[in-house]
Amino acid sequence: MPQNIPFLHYQPLHFPQFSNFQIFKFPNHLPLSKNQQFLAGLLLGAAAGAAIALFLQSEKGKELMKEAREGADDLQAGLKERMSAFDEAMNELLNKGKAMVEAMEQKVKSQEHEQSV
Repeated sequence: MPQNIPFLHYQPLHFPQFSNFQIFKFPNHLPLSKNQQFLAGLLLGAAAGAAIALFLQSEKGKELMKEAREGADDLQAGLKERMSAFDEAMNELLNKGKAMVEAMEQKVKSQEHEQSV
């Protein structure tokens, strides 16, 4: 890590269970005011957005977006198919339940009729 950047201090933390990894610890406060920190974040966000926009305008970016759209369309079609199957299964169960309740009602009515006679 370069030592000439004053607000980045390299302090490796060592964990025995992760002997191959090091975590960079930054100080809790940077020597920047809140406004400077906000502007730095704003500039970094704008730069990241511009980089993403440029990438998405390239051929690889367009191809990636096309694949993402196709994947989303496939996911949507699969979800619609599953929801349709679920709806059919629930309607079938509902109809079986209604038929069972009607059969029970008929049975109760016939038993009441037999007892009254």
